[in-house]
Amino acid sequence: MIDDYLKPMAVRAFGDAAIPDRDRKAATLAKWIIKTRPKRINVRELQRGAGMPNLGTREDIQSAIEALIEADWLRSEGSRRGNTKGRQKSDYAINPYVFETVEEQGRLP
Repeated sequence: MIDDYLKPMAVRAFGDAAIPDRDRKAATLAKWIIKTRPKRINVRELQRGAGMPNLGTREDIQSAIEALIEADWLRSEGSRRGNTKGRQKSDYAINPYVFETVEEQGRLP
């Protein structure tokens, strides 16, 4: 029982715990991107309607986005209409190479 059940379950449980929180959030967002295939994402829209575990707050989503920017999955597309003052929109374009790679390999890169 120990070798057949308890050791594999311990490896599974503790292996997931060893992944940094930021990477776990990025993986959740990456899986959602692959599943839904949007052309761009917006922090506010993700927060309001995506319903992803571990990504309920703006800070969680922003952390995942920053990790995916570093991995070259996303790039900022913040914009604002006209020359008005205010905060840029939190829009991010998805690298089309992500979808090409998934289609070629049949799995996440």
